[in-house]
Amino acid sequence: MGEKFDANYSMYDNYFGNFPEDVLIKYVDKIPAGSHVLDIGAGQGRHSVYLAEEGCFVDAVDSSETAIEILKKFRHGKINYIQTDILRFQSPPNHYSAILLFGIIQILTRKEINDLVDSVKLWIKNGGLIFVTAFGKDDDNYQNCKKSWKEIGNNSFESDDNRVRTFLKKNEILSLFSGFEIIHHWEGLGKKHRHGDGPVEQHSMIELVARKPE
Repeated sequence: MGEKFDANYSMYDNYFGNFPEDVLIKYVDKIPAGSHVLDIGAGQGRHSVYLAEEGCFVDAVDSSETAIEILKKFRHGKINYIQTDILRFQSPPNHYSAILLFGIIQILTRKEINDLVDSVKLWIKNGGLIFVTAFGKDDDNYQNCKKSWKEIGNNSFESDDNRVRTFLKKNEILSLFSGFEIIHHWEGLGKKHRHGDGPVEQHSMIELVARKPE
């Protein structure tokens, strides 16, 4: 995975904000207390810490050593810190009651997305929940990428410095999790926000909460 956030994490302790995604807060009561959760691309820990405080045991996985070191400062006994490329992480099957894929889909190639989705389908327990956010094709940045970046797949682009952006078509997220029970699915304009002291952004967002059949 080409994208690196170490410099941003070094400058800001809350580069992606202080609070969990609203969709996680809304459906956290569906994750049994005391269960094991996987946070893929945990960053500086806004979701891992929240879930640990809700009583879950969290494997927080991120490729950034800087992010993991910041996350370790919380010294939370229910968080297991794992610094590795998220595409190389391996887990036993049927291990987690919930898996988070927040902000990951859009920075992966099509093959990486398919491989990761196949893996999490194996790692999640029967009855477990997968939480996803992604960028939709209506995102303002789509046209910028299409003009300036190399096209490497269906609505997927790569910059000269190896950053990737992949945008999903309307309802495409449902086909990625075909066979799962859809608890929540929403596509629309997300909240205005900024990363660090960067410009205000507002993305075309996709949210999904899907349950693996019992």
